Amino acid sequence: MHARFGKGDFLIMVSDTFLELPVNIGNNVSLAITFESEEDIQSVYDTLRENGTAHMELQDTFWNSKFAKVQDKFGVIWDLDFPKAK
Repeated sequence: MHARFGKGDFLIMVSDTFLELPVNIGNNVSLAITFESEEDIQSVYDTLRENGTAHMELQDTFWNSKFAKVQDKFGVIWDLDFPKAK
């Protein structure tokens, strides 16, 4: 299940956890952030991965984005996305 909500330029998208992960407080939703630069997504990815777990390493995707799924040290899962120019 996925959802999105926002106001003005601020948009938040959420989704369920992976099926193979046990559902616990903190990983029962994923928070998605869209970045405007490759440097920004790399910096946030590195920070969240520190003492956390990468469920999907930061990589180029078939939908023309750089994307990662990271669980931070508090158990919160983040979907990081940087759409590439077309």
